[in-house]
Amino acid sequence: MGVPARASETSTGGRPGRERSASTASVTAPTAPQTIGTADTWTVDVRNAAGKGVGSVPVTVTLTDATLASGKQAGKQTGTIETPADGSALQIKITPTGERPSASITLDSPADRPLVREAVDVNAQRIVSTGGEKELTGKAETTARTAPGIVRVAKTDVTTGAALAGTSLRVTAEDTTSPAVGNDDKPVVGDDGAPLVVVTDQDGVATVPNLRTPQRICVTEVAPPAGYDESFDPAAPPSACGTVEPGATLELSITNVPNVPKAIPAGGSEPTSSAIAQAAVDSRPNTVLLAGLGMLLLFAAGIAGLFVRRRNRS
Repeated sequence: MGVPARASETSTGGRPGRERSASTASVTAPTAPQTIGTADTWTVDVRNAAGKGVGSVPVTVTLTDATLASGKQAGKQTGTIETPADGSALQIKITPTGERPSASITLDSPADRPLVREAVDVNAQRIVSTGGEKELTGKAETTARTAPGIVRVAKTDVTTGAALAGTSLRVTAEDTTSPAVGNDDKPVVGDDGAPLVVVTDQDGVATVPNLRTPQRICVTEVAPPAGYDESFDPAAPPSACGTVEPGATLELSITNVPNVPKAIPAGGSEPTSSAIAQAAVDSRPNTVLLAGLGMLLLFAAGIAGLFVRRRNRS
């Protein structure tokens, strides 16, 4: 009895065919600047040998300095998500938790070269299988920073609480000399290259946005508003400092002491310098009036003498 001929069989081992098999996998980070605590979209792309997207493929995502932002696995650093059934790119919402968020992906795919397995029994069929798998990986990373902060300064009268508009304030770092730092890591300066000077508006408020956080900020008065200069000391001008936190507004306030009003005479307004000068001129003797008064006295004396002589004659 002869040995039966061996039959050959090609099997996919339960795996999809080449058109459904992943050949490449990649992950792409967002191009926009990333903010710690704010989710953004990362893209996972899985393609076959022909360059077409492969759908319904499980992809394991492992994150560093970040967590998954949506779905049942939100808040975790590792999760498995399937690519869309239509083969389009997988969009994953990821929230940075540190300054260098990164995402690594892994997925299994049939090996590129099938493994040939010979049966021990010579009467067994010869099986050609795709047995064996390869692991596809991809990684992407970016940078993230804390949310920017805002400084809001209110300028008021220390006694009445009235807003003081038009007050110039210098914004600096804690040393009150070097510039503060913006969210773009550049110094916050004016057109002259010196630390930025802001002016309070009609409500007595000045605002400085987009500051790097956390950061210690100081605001110092450059010059006092009108009517508040007597108590102003250029060597120790009014100032206020504080730490601006991520995504928060630092509220600062600076007060001014009003000038002390001068004493005003009772029943009248404060005399001006011209009025005082005029009073000084009027207080001097008027020679014309004195001469007229003398002539009047001489005339009266003459009349009196004439009256006496006539009386004596009678």
